[in-house]
Amino acid sequence: MERLDKKEINNIIDKLKRDGLYEKFVEMINDDFENHHIVYKLDSDEMIALAYKNNTIPFKMQ
Repeated sequence: MERLDKKEINNIIDKLKRDGLYEKFVEMINDDFENHHIVYKLDSDEMIALAYKNNTIPFKMQ
């Protein structure tokens, strides 16, 4: 999986917050932990940005 630089992450997160999609991704990450006990090695903003960029959901990024 690729790594995004801080500027790319911030651009994607800002766009998601403007569009109101950020909370949806945060809820998915929390559900992944609660339901499947998945621990991600990336911080949540980078996970959200990668999921959005790759048009997938966090759980499918394993």
